[in-house]
Amino acid sequence: MRLDVKYQDQRPRLRTTGGVGYRNDLRPGNPDAFERTWQPMESSFPESMDAVLNGTVLDDERLLDVLRDCLAVHFARSNTIERFAWSAREPLLADAVATARDHPLLASPEGLVPVGSEARAAMAQRTIERIKQTTFRHEAIAPERMIAIYQQVRARSAGNGVEILVANEGEFIIGDTPAHTFHPDRGIDVAWDEAMTVFMPIGRHHAIALGPVGTFSDVDPATMDMINRVQVATAEGMVAWHPEANMEDYVKQVLSELRSS
Repeated sequence: MRLDVKYQDQRPRLRTTGGVGYRNDLRPGNPDAFERTWQPMESSFPESMDAVLNGTVLDDERLLDVLRDCLAVHFARSNTIERFAWSAREPLLADAVATARDHPLLASPEGLVPVGSEARAAMAQRTIERIKQTTFRHEAIAPERMIAIYQQVRARSAGNGVEILVANEGEFIIGDTPAHTFHPDRGIDVAWDEAMTVFMPIGRHHAIALGPVGTFSDVDPATMDMINRVQVATAEGMVAWHPEANMEDYVKQVLSELRSS
C-alpha cells in the first residue's frame, strides 16, 4: 500500500513493488553504468533476506556485505542527500559568480575581455548561467554525487557489524528516504562521523542497523514507533507498507501530528 504524503487525506493505493521507490527524475550521463553500480546488491538482496528470515545471515560475511551495501545504496540515493545537494547548489553558484567576476582570466567564449566592474559582473553571471545549463545541471550531477557518496559510505561501513532488528509485534513501514544516521543525544540524520548507528527497515518485521557486532535483537514498541515515525517524517513523496498490515490510521495520525506541530 502506497500513500502520497503530499495528499495524505486520500486513501492509500495498492501498488506492486515496482510502483514504489522508483526514480524518474535522474539523468545520468551513462544510465547503464549508473544502474550497474547498485546491481550486485539488488541481485543478491533476496538471498540475504532469506538468510535474515531463517536466522543464518550472521554466519555468512558475503550476505552481511550485501546488507551493508543495502544501507549504503539507500543512504546515497536518499531524497535527504539530494535535497542537501540542491540547497547547496545556488550558494555555490553565487560564490562562483563572485570568484569569476574578479578572476584575471575572465573572458567571453569569443575571447573578449570585459572592462569595468559592471561589465565583469555581467560576464561572470553569463558564464555561470552557461555552466548551470550544461555541466552543472542538477539532474546530471545528482547521479554522480550519489555514486560518490555510495562509495564513501560503503567504505566506512565495511568494518561494522550488522544488527538485525526483529519486530515480534507490529510491522515496519518504509518511506522513500529509508536509511538514516542516528545519535541518541543529537537525533536523526546527523553527520556520518557523529552517528552512533545507521538504520533502515528491510521488511515487514525486520530492520538493519550498523553496530559494533552482528546480532539479532528484538525491537521494543518504543523503538519500532521511532523508526516508523522517522520513515513518515522524512518521506518526500510516499510511504508504503504491506497490504496485509493495517497501517493507514497510524501513518495518517503521524502525518497529522507533523502537520500541526
